[in-house]
Amino acid sequence: MNSDSPEDELQPQRIQQLLSVLPSFALLAGLQLDVFTRLAAGPATAAGVAGLLGVEVLRLERLLYALVAIEFLEVRRTDGGIDLFANTPEADLFLVEGRAEFVGHERNLWSRVWNAALQTADSVRSDSPRAMLDFAEIPREELRVFLEGLHRGAVSMGEELARRWLSSCAAVLDVGGGSGGMSVALTQSCPDLAATIVELPAVAPVTRELVEAEGAERVSVVAADLGGPAADSLPQDLVAGSFDAAVCKSFLQCLGPVEAERAVARITRLLRPGGELYVIGVGLLDDTRVTPAHATLFDLIFLNIYEGGRAYTEAEHRQWMAAAGLESVHRLELDDGSPFLRGRRPE
Repeated sequence: MNSDSPEDELQPQRIQQLLSVLPSFALLAGLQLDVFTRLAAGPATAAGVAGLLGVEVLRLERLLYALVAIEFLEVRRTDGGIDLFANTPEADLFLVEGRAEFVGHERNLWSRVWNAALQTADSVRSDSPRAMLDFAEIPREELRVFLEGLHRGAVSMGEELARRWLSSCAAVLDVGGGSGGMSVALTQSCPDLAATIVELPAVAPVTRELVEAEGAERVSVVAADLGGPAADSLPQDLVAGSFDAAVCKSFLQCLGPVEAERAVARITRLLRPGGELYVIGVGLLDDTRVTPAHATLFDLIFLNIYEGGRAYTEAEHRQWMAAAGLESVHRLELDDGSPFLRGRRPE
């Protein structure tokens, strides 16, 4: 018997590590309860933290010890044997809301995403999304929380687009703009730029509320379904040839292929000659469908929440853009290395 076969070298540690999700769940719970933010003022007993959070101490205490075990909290025991809980330096820097480096803005979004991911096997078995995200049916307050979870990333995207590509634009179309963060950031960064957000009729009122709360006077919101039927028509409030640029951020991935192609055609008609379409989002795959790995894995979320939406390959995006008449389609990269596509409407 050959004792040096490859099988003899294989060990299950990597599998066991991937299945050990409880540290992630503990961290998310800590963020959702604002544990780290409450402890920013200094160490406290479990009862003290419970009082600040307005919860009972016995269950909270177990979570606090779990956060100690994964090294986001530490215990400082008094001479009297009382345990005081405190943030670790890492938690104090990154997990306290209000800090410039805070990374927990999307905590409620991740709760929804992780819950969806847990339905993957059932979605495959039933050939239907078991955690369906229907923007027409989601309760208004839940929709608002969902959009607010996307806000920070949208703001960062708007700031980058303004800095690198869109500063010379006068009119930009933000397709599926959600919280409005990207458009607000664009207009704040570029004093001569006006932005128009197009959102689904069920979403647009909430988007409008969020934009108005920002006091963004050069951002308007139009209710329309650009991927919907009647492919030859444009929404009444949108005029063909009006925009210097259009940005589809995490939009086409919400649609089936027919709807996505229809939307790209409509958006292209809204561009002026020489105007550019930017297609950005985690739903952009290389043609192998294996990379970027983050996009391949996030496609599992899409299969759980959308009936037809999914991650699409670069070739599929290019096909829709070519069919719409866009030219000079190039693959570019954001600051974080994520790929996106940019195409130009002919003069």
